[in-house]
Amino acid sequence: MNYWIRGSKENSERIAKAFKKLGFCECFTFSDPSNIYFTWGDSIHCIASAADILEELLKERSDFQMLRLNSFDIGDWIVQEGVGTYKVVEVCQSWYEVETLTGERRSISFEHDFECHRFGISDVKDGDIVAFNDYSVNSNRSDWVGIYHRYDQLDMHVFHCTLNDYGTFGTKDTWHVTNIHPASTDQMMKLFSEMKYAGFKWDADKKELRKVKAHYDIENLKPFQKVLVRDFNNDKWRCAWFSDYDKTLPYSFITTGADYKQCVPFELNKHLLGTCDPCSEEFVNW
Repeated sequence: MNYWIRGSKENSERIAKAFKKLGFCECFTFSDPSNIYFTWGDSIHCIASAADILEELLKERSDFQMLRLNSFDIGDWIVQEGVGTYKVVEVCQSWYEVETLTGERRSISFEHDFECHRFGISDVKDGDIVAFNDYSVNSNRSDWVGIYHRYDQLDMHVFHCTLNDYGTFGTKDTWHVTNIHPASTDQMMKLFSEMKYAGFKWDADKKELRKVKAHYDIENLKPFQKVLVRDFNNDKWRCAWFSDYDKTLPYSFITTGADYKQCVPFELNKHLLGTCDPCSEEFVNW
């Protein structure tokens, strides 16, 4: 059976390429600059669209549900060229049910499968907020989320900032990236919450992370003053005696017992003792 697709040369070429990959065309040739000619069996049909061709083929084949060029699965993030980015939530007999970044549902017919590809690192630009895994750690752990910056070297990628699955916020991190996809609304909210708590602010226009000036002066802390200390946001606050501060050290707050990343005066933050709660923004000085 021969099929003739009418339309622009560009569109016809794309459809021809897709159908050839699907295995429905033994060959195709140009009959004129704006038409493509498919060979399938003995008879000749002049068909105006790819949808009509699929309907004709459906009459001859019972495995129509397998006519997928890319075979996307539930949970895959896909990009439809010139249209948008979606998450596959259901694979039906002849179409995909997908969800937009805002949670809206829509359908993508298998005949448009060739317009799509899996979301990958090549789809990410400087300043995009994405979720991902680092393949140097356990793949069963939850997604990390971060603001992408650029490719570095040796398959490493630099992020303006990241929030790992333990809730630790970091800046200028470099990771091996796998399973990358657009971040969900909840993931973005958590990232910006921890960013604010860490004393940073994201400038989307200039694509840079800015340190917010702390209101509380560290110089107000005196030796042997009661303080509350911890290392990370998911740690509990504990009591200590302040000794010194050295910003050149990764654990800058030095106490009589150990060094810590975070430190606030006890008298103004008694309610935090034994909790993982965030302190007031005015005390964020690390």
